[in-house]
Amino acid sequence: MRSIVATCTFMASGIATAVLTNSGTAAGIASVPVSLSLPSNELLKKALGILGGSVLVTVSFAGIGSVIYKSKTPTSFLGELYEVFSGAIFSFGLVVSGMADQRKVLGFLSLGKPFFDPSLMFVMGSALCIIWPVYHHLLTKTLNPTCSSEYGASFGPRAKGNKEIDTQLIVGALLFGIGWGLYGVCPGPGFVTLAAAPTSNLVAFFASMLASQGVSTAALNEVEKRKHFD
Repeated sequence: MRSIVATCTFMASGIATAVLTNSGTAAGIASVPVSLSLPSNELLKKALGILGGSVLVTVSFAGIGSVIYKSKTPTSFLGELYEVFSGAIFSFGLVVSGMADQRKVLGFLSLGKPFFDPSLMFVMGSALCIIWPVYHHLLTKTLNPTCSSEYGASFGPRAKGNKEIDTQLIVGALLFGIGWGLYGVCPGPGFVTLAAAPTSNLVAFFASMLASQGVSTAALNEVEKRKHFD
């Protein structure tokens, strides 16, 4: 529920920011209506091939982990190899889908503008179609993912993390959405773009992001210390 609330909050603040500040125009998006078209057969074949290969390798890793380690956390090497493969597929998907394209993201957030681009809704919908059944029928049946690190215990509905809908969650999601609506970049796609086509703007984006994370973390730690002493 925290994820749903946070997502709805930063989507709303991102759209509001992009519309009110007209950040899409500032990024150089032409005022031309976007027309949606079905992908070509060749692109569909490539996409199915990538998806099939990804599933095959993923299932293979999971099978090896289950057989050798009897569903327990595998060795560090296998877990890291699995994470590298997962990250590579995810970054590849971000590029292919357009999520790493700043102007496409701003076009998606610019609701009501002539250059509004709704195509990323299909990206999100496709992702949900894959993760929803996997999450509910695989992760909910095990304590940890088959190939995981020491952080695996925090996965799934058995996680003991904070589940409250609090002010901190809402404010954080609002701030994230405002930054997203202004620049059209968020950390995941930003890392991919920084590696593929680094610019001074992206370097400044990540430098400021890391600095603000450090400041906010230090402030939160100080608050927790004071609560503890009180």
